[in-house]
This record gives sequence, structure tokens and C-alpha cells, in this order.
Amino acid sequence: MSTTPSPGEENTQDLPQPQPRAPDNSLVAWEPSKPKSGSLPTTCLGVLVAPVQTLRRVVEHRPTGWAINIIVFLGALDGVIDWSTGNAWTRAFGAEGPDNGFSIGAAMAGAVISPAVLTILIAFFAAVVTASSRVLGGKGPYAGLFSGFVFAYLPSLLFSPFQLAAMVLGLSESGLPGVVVLGLWLWSLVLAVIAVRENNGFRTLTAIAAFVIPTAMLMVFLFALLVFAVFYLAPALQ
Repeated sequence: MSTTPSPGEENTQDLPQPQPRAPDNSLVAWEPSKPKSGSLPTTCLGVLVAPVQTLRRVVEHRPTGWAINIIVFLGALDGVIDWSTGNAWTRAFGAEGPDNGFSIGAAMAGAVISPAVLTILIAFFAAVVTASSRVLGGKGPYAGLFSGFVFAYLPSLLFSPFQLAAMVLGLSESGLPGVVVLGLWLWSLVLAVIAVRENNGFRTLTAIAAFVIPTAMLMVFLFALLVFAVFYLAPALQ
């Protein structure tokens, strides 16, 4: 006669049993128990080598604390490298940043600002995609998608260390960093779609639609703002 194992006795090789989901109409974070199988490092590794099974566990158990830890640590790492070397200026404005070597002040600013901005962007986009998923019949909670998007972003956050290595080795002008960032961006995009699918129980095409529709709308909105700023706002300020 089989008995239900206690929370501390689950087999770490199997997916844990589903936890109760938040109410269908809930768009706010809901705090369930954290995943019992694997630690944060092994879960991060699992996203890279076994993404479907790992992201299924992530969206199921919604480890928002782990997600925040990832944003703070890797966002700070990204911010320190970008801001301290002037790369943030180059990325944002297409111009050279301050050419004075490593800056402690800029590194400290990047370590604080980058995680904060990253948290806001992921939280906002998770809310938008959660709403679009509901329109398409999805019932997955916001906290599951937020956690899934953070873990899906892991490959993109590997770019800054690679870019720093390319600078040290003199490969910045070779075009290799551009190829790498495109590959990492596509990798994160695929992982994000998987997170949407697993969070809502969608088919793959429905998950793509739930992700692409708000993304396209957001891009159109940002493009409209850019056109307004260039052709209307900038001349008015001159």
C-alpha cells in the first residue's frame, strides 16, 4: 500500500507534484511553497540543459524569491561591466562613453540601477503577457510567468561577461560579439515562449501568439514614441 511522501522525501529525479494554483482571475503574485527538487544553481543549470522540465517546475512553484536573487546578482554583474566600461552609453545612444578606464562610481551606480530597471521591465512585460494569455484562454498566474521570464532571461545575461572578455582579447570589432548576443537573445526568446506555454497549458502556437502579440504592440508603441520625439518634440525644443 503506497503512501504519500512527506515534502522532504520527494525523489529529486522526478517532477514534484503540482501545487494549488492561484485563482483564475488573479493577476498578483501568489506565494506558494518553493520547489523541493534541486537548489537554485541546479535549477539555473536545468533551464539551460533541460528547459522544458525545469521551466515547468519553475512556473508551477513560482519561486519569486529565487527570481529576485537572479535579477539582483546577474543584473548587478551586467550593470557593473556595462557602466564601468562605458558600454551602457554605447548601447543606449550609439556613441562612445567616457574613455577613462574602469570607474568605481559608475560600477556602483550600475550595480544598483541595472537590477532595478531589469526588475521593472520583466515585471511589466510579465503582466502584459499574462493579460494576453487570459484573452487566449490561459489561466496561469502572474507569479509563475514572472519567475519563468526571469529564468528564461539567463542566457542574455551571459553576454556582458563575454563582451568583457572580447574587449580584453581585442575582438570587440570583429563582429563576434554581435553574433553571440543575437544567439543569446534568440535562446532567451525560445525559453520565454516555453515559460508561457507551461504556465498556461497552451499549445506551442498559442504560446507564441500570447508572447508575440503584446511584443509587437509594444514595439509599435515605442516606435511611435520615437517618431514623435524625433520629428515633433526635438524641433520644438530647439
